[in-house]
Amino acid sequence: MVGEREMKRYKKMLMVAPLACMLGTGVVTLPDAAYAAESLSSPVSFTNVYNDGADYTKENLTKDLYKRILRGIENTPELRQKFKLADDESIQRENPATSFTDPNGNTTEYPATYYGLEDQLSKVEVGVVGSHFEVNPTVDSYEDLGQTNLLTINNDDGTVAQTAQTPETTEKFSETMSYSNSTGMKLGIGISTTIKIKIPFDLGEASQTVNMNSEFSFNNTQTQTSTHEKSVTFKSQPVVAAPGGTTTYYGTIKRAKFSGTFQTDAYLPGLTLKLPIVKKNNGNDIVHTEEVTLTPEDMYAIFKNGLPVLPPYLSLDDEIKKVKVNNASFTFNGEGGYYSTVQVKFIPKDPNKKAQVMPYKEYVAKTQEKSL
Repeated sequence: MVGEREMKRYKKMLMVAPLACMLGTGVVTLPDAAYAAESLSSPVSFTNVYNDGADYTKENLTKDLYKRILRGIENTPELRQKFKLADDESIQRENPATSFTDPNGNTTEYPATYYGLEDQLSKVEVGVVGSHFEVNPTVDSYEDLGQTNLLTINNDDGTVAQTAQTPETTEKFSETMSYSNSTGMKLGIGISTTIKIKIPFDLGEASQTVNMNSEFSFNNTQTQTSTHEKSVTFKSQPVVAAPGGTTTYYGTIKRAKFSGTFQTDAYLPGLTLKLPIVKKNNGNDIVHTEEVTLTPEDMYAIFKNGLPVLPPYLSLDDEIKKVKVNNASFTFNGEGGYYSTVQVKFIPKDPNKKAQVMPYKEYVAKTQEKSL
């Protein structure tokens, strides 16, 4: 009896051994629930079981969304209602043409099922998170835009300073800024995006710097350049003209050429899809077709319910219910700022004295000191 029990125990060990050997080899299994939850919260850490793209590109997003979109819709009750999916209905899957030959040699051809799903998904335009950014650019160069004559007073024969009033004078220019992104992301999708830049102008006096602020709005995805008119006004003000020469008041304007980069998260906006609906037991005959415009929140639900893990370049923002593309980098360049000053040129009547150019405050002081 003992020998028979030992023989049965030995047979059980033989039956279990192959399974244990399989578990010890490279058998691939889907992630369990705990692992999937960890992957959703930190998507860069998971093993890429779905062969998703490592980084964001428009092509990777289209392919990775293609794997999730139909399952995500079917697994979300609110989206099932939007597409009018009954309990016994599903979304038709695209399949290549196939054929089947039975044992009697009879062949049945099954045509391809294709309705351009990937083409529809490629229309997704990724937009930045946020509507207002403040960036500090690098000034590449300054451009002197010349002089604007404000007032000329001849006081060659005078013995005392004369007073006068400059007229208000306005010059008009344009400020422009262009941006680019290596992967095709856009600003101004769904909401106007404003970029405020602070352009430094070095005054050349004891390291003094003045900052000129400019704002650029992007609300049209068809263009990546924002241009607007900029007015520079020299206000009317009382001035003096020193005796013994001719005084000219003029305005100078400098424009900065700038460039730089900024980084932010981006999000997936909505998308319009037209999908064929079939019965679950018959995937070939279309029952009805539905066209639905998905919101950013719908895209969030699709990625949350489509597959248990995310592509490594995406994350879910559970607070605002959107899908984020992490760390989108933008480069920009443009020209603007327009720093203006008032200068004074004094030409003495005495030909032996040299003409002098100086800031307005310095000229007033020298006039009072009679040191011109």
